[in-house]
Amino acid sequence: MVSHLPAQQGDNLTKAVKVEQEICTNADPDGVQLLNFGEDDQMEIQGFTFSELRARLCLIFHVATLGILRLIFHWYPIVHLKSTHRRCSLSVAQKALITDDYNGKTRTHFVKRILTLTNRDQGKLLKFRLADGRTQERQQVRLVKCKKLSYVWDTDTRRFIKLSGLENGITRATLHSFKGQTVEEQQRKRRVYGNNEIRTPEQTVLQLLVLEALTPFYMFQLFSLLVWVAEQYYYYAVAIVIMSVVGIATSIIQTRRVSFLRGVARCSRCSGSDGALQNSATELGFASLIEWSALYSVA
Repeated sequence: MVSHLPAQQGDNLTKAVKVEQEICTNADPDGVQLLNFGEDDQMEIQGFTFSELRARLCLIFHVATLGILRLIFHWYPIVHLKSTHRRCSLSVAQKALITDDYNGKTRTHFVKRILTLTNRDQGKLLKFRLADGRTQERQQVRLVKCKKLSYVWDTDTRRFIKLSGLENGITRATLHSFKGQTVEEQQRKRRVYGNNEIRTPEQTVLQLLVLEALTPFYMFQLFSLLVWVAEQYYYYAVAIVIMSVVGIATSIIQTRRVSFLRGVARCSRCSGSDGALQNSATELGFASLIEWSALYSVA
């Protein structure tokens, strides 16, 4: 659905975009920039690149501390990032530190890898739309994903802008003029936008066991167990073991029982000169014409 904003609201939105562009363009390229400027989900982003010297020093301290430093890095990814990487411009950064300051009360840090996408077909450009309404065509695209959203590096304004579909900067007439896409166009769109699904990483029981056991709470339980055994309080030690085993097993069982909604719908897509094709719902992209032939079910 495409909605048209009133003229006043449209002017305010345009002014906000221009202000954001001016702030981010004039900012220090090595400094902190803003994502979603002026919106409720505004966040800070800064770039980091790998430092071989720092990584080697951390490896030495990993051995010297018998792995305790590596455990701390596991608990605090931001400390790991700053210990093994150095600050750099976002235009050449390999990783990004994104900070979400919720109402000035809670600060959440996300360490994300900056991906570089290239088109596999020589001579073809990757086409995508940005949240400010512009359409871009690039041979290579740099993007970072955070909180289920993708942000693309715009070489013109030298900042990351939210990846968008057809909800911004398009008229109703343009929307109704779409005739579908060819198979090649669909594949190029999926290179940038990904599949039409929200994937949740599935972990094995062993992975869940290790991750659960490495939490600070169970590390404290392990320390308490060693203390009670050293003091020959075996009953307390057995009680800690039983409680820890039950807690870890319960957490793993609950995690494994989580069911995900999966689309089992089949669709017919109008793909321009290629005609109608039967494709999975996960391969849908914007500007695709669909016809539902089944409903969703819980897997």
